[in-house]
Amino acid sequence: KDMPSPCSEFAHPDIVLGLTSFAYRYEGLRRTDFDEVMSVLTERLDNEGGSSPLERPTALRWKAWVEEAGAVFCVKQREMDERSADEAMQEDPRSDKRLRVLPLHLLEKTNKPQMERLFQVFRRLPSAVHFHLEVNIFPNFMRFQEQKFSASGQELGGSILFNQRLGFSGSIL
Repeated sequence: KDMPSPCSEFAHPDIVLGLTSFAYRYEGLRRTDFDEVMSVLTERLDNEGGSSPLERPTALRWKAWVEEAGAVFCVKQREMDERSADEAMQEDPRSDKRLRVLPLHLLEKTNKPQMERLFQVFRRLPSAVHFHLEVNIFPNFMRFQEQKFSASGQELGGSILFNQRLGFSGSIL
């Protein structure tokens, strides 16, 4: 008694959205989720116009994510190599140990160690999680209707549904 059916317990859309968001924020992205995010970002970058790949909206989003994650955004591979070599020679404990990340158009998805380091940095990043939910999860798994109908009580009581109506107001005379 007073117990919802098992089918309807979490059927309310707000509950589904909230629990899904909470789970992703708590656990972070899975590796397959991260790979999907990278594929979507790469595809969007390729489809965007603009003279410089660094100025495209997706590239700017990537740069913001890198900075939000506390990594160092390096524009060229040579810059990454020079910094790594300088730090290896100095072995200064105060040297910058933050991960260096290339722009999106220069990343190689086939470079497994590089992609694993990026996964570890971005898996719990709120912006990356939100992007994944907004672009991949919710549109694919939430029920969306192409068209929504609306009508007032007066219209529903009119001839919009039935030609003949029989009503009971609730009061007995």
